[in-house]
Amino acid sequence: MLTNILLSCILLLGASDFKFEEREDIKQTLRFSSATQARQVIVDNLNGAITVTGYSGNEVQLVAKKLTRGRTPEKLALARQEVVLDISEQSNVIKLYVDGPFRCKNGETNYRGSRYYGYEVQFDFTLQVPYQTDLTLKTINDGDIKVENVTGEFDVDNINGGVTMIGVAGGGHVYALNEDVEIGFKKSPDRESYFGSLNGDVRVSVPPDFGATVRLKTFNGEIYTDFPATYIASRAPERERENGRFVYRTDRAFGVQLGKGGPELEFENFNGDIFIVKNEE
Repeated sequence: MLTNILLSCILLLGASDFKFEEREDIKQTLRFSSATQARQVIVDNLNGAITVTGYSGNEVQLVAKKLTRGRTPEKLALARQEVVLDISEQSNVIKLYVDGPFRCKNGETNYRGSRYYGYEVQFDFTLQVPYQTDLTLKTINDGDIKVENVTGEFDVDNINGGVTMIGVAGGGHVYALNEDVEIGFKKSPDRESYFGSLNGDVRVSVPPDFGATVRLKTFNGEIYTDFPATYIASRAPERERENGRFVYRTDRAFGVQLGKGGPELEFENFNGDIFIVKNEE
């Protein structure tokens, strides 16, 4: 494992409450325990961007740029102590986990904001991973998630930034709460998948031979596609018993078959449009 850390601390003279700043560059080569088993990389971030690119190697090349800002030198020192990047490898899963007082016991995030803590810590991750790698990527503030040339299952969530994936294959779950989702598949999705956003557009481009069973749901947006669509029956309502009565619930999505059909793909948004289009030549 190779590590190169550069550290600097400067006093900012701007009007921000956080007048003290510390920068740290972390560079590491991370190795999987097995060269033959399936590989997975997990990045669980809070503040900052995540960029992942596939390459022909068998290791993970990590560059993490850490920016710490504090109201006072004491708050800066407290941030250094409380917020840490935990790097682990177990069962061929490499995990990068930003830990701090904002983490609950179950690993979920309860972030009260930088003013509450008196400091703010941001990690911007850039990784090179083997082409065939499963990905789980999460961040909340101050950055987009970008993936290029990676094949495998993916689970990607961004709250206040966008998600862009180019030249990918496989399938999984992608959600960006407040920004756009843009996915470019070099091969048609081969498994059940979900693509969603609350306040952004969802745009998925696929090869011309694409086929799938598609479930679509939007409230204030439009739906566009290059492919001939055949309407199919909606899902039957789910029946549950509550207080001695049967309650029926439906997701109100409508279904179409695109092309010759295939795996079920679900698209959902509220204030944006949905696009399912052919890859550009």
